[in-house]
Amino acid sequence: MQYYCYIVDTNWDKPGGGGSITLYVKGRTMNRRGYTFRDSQQAFQDAIDKGTLSTDNNADNFAGHYMYMHTSRGGVDAFKNINTRQYITS
Repeated sequence: MQYYCYIVDTNWDKPGGGGSITLYVKGRTMNRRGYTFRDSQQAFQDAIDKGTLSTDNNADNFAGHYMYMHTSRGGVDAFKNINTRQYITS
């Protein structure tokens, strides 16, 4: 298995900056917290299919109000509301 490590945030020298490291393993991306990142369009479609997010513009869980953040080790997708910053999982 090959591992590729890239620095994706170079704020190491700035106050409060700690940088972050991303690990690429077999086409999947994992950060130091163990989250993976998959195709966001597929994550949204899966959340809509499960009923976690909606295509209804008037619904509180309208997919257009969320951004895909990551997928946990257990395969749970996390989305963050762009207005309230609250997370929803699918």
